Amino acid sequence: VTSLLYANAGDQIFFLFKTAGNSPTYATAAGGSSFSINRLSGPAVIAASETVAARYYTSGVNQVFGTPGYVNFSIKDYDTQGSATSTSPWQYTVPVTGIYNIFSEIDTIADSYNNAGNDLLLNITVNGSQKTNGRGGLISGSAGSYRWYVSTKGTLSLVAGQVISIYFQWTSLNITGNPTTTGGANSCYVEIFKVQ
Repeated sequence: VTSLLYANAGDQIFFLFKTAGNSPTYATAAGGSSFSINRLSGPAVIAASETVAARYYTSGVNQVFGTPGYVNFSIKDYDTQGSATSTSPWQYTVPVTGIYNIFSEIDTIADSYNNAGNDLLLNITVNGSQKTNGRGGLISGSAGSYRWYVSTKGTLSLVAGQVISIYFQWTSLNITGNPTTTGGANSCYVEIFKVQ
């Protein structure tokens, strides 16, 4: 089968094998079954007027942090350039040099947090280097059971090929258990937008 398709960056292509009435087995040996994709035309670089933006969030599965670490944003809301190269941990490779606004926030599930003198931190990192220091605080809870919210934002000058990640940590946190993020599009997400 041969076909020509028009595709945008980030589009996904799948191959469907279907028969009626029989159960044939396709060859798995080298050269027996194969496919190839070739780009025939399209811009070599991202145009200055082209939108560069992405938004990812976590699934309904909570992420438990026994130690500080990078946040996994496993669900794509949109990504105009298909620039997220990993979701566990989430990594976004800058597609074109420019100025970017980046914002991320997470909520934690209720746990036995000691509120006095504790901070949850959420940091934007570029190639592993910390660029922001967002601090969170108590948003709801009762005695002995607290829920925290933390966010971070930055306007950064970035170069194509640099890798953006979101790092979660805490200071002097006295808990019974481990900090655990909530899942969902509106409670644990990251947004990126190129402004210049």
